[in-house]
Amino acid sequence: MGIGITDDDYRKAGATIIEGAKELYDKAEMIVKVKEPLPEEYTLLREARSSTRIYILPPTSASPKP
Repeated sequence: MGIGITDDDYRKAGATIIEGAKELYDKAEMIVKVKEPLPEEYTLLREARSSTRIYILPPTSASPKP
């Protein structure tokens, strides 16, 4: 809600809303994060399907260089 877009807005655009991180890691084909994994995600990373690709981008890579 912080960005003003509701789950219903996403559903109307064709998204499927899931219940939590475990379901996400179980179903995802690709996960892209802009921050390091959180401690509660460590086991999810280990349990992710072997076909799941996980990319972690350092926050500075998304920032323009001065």
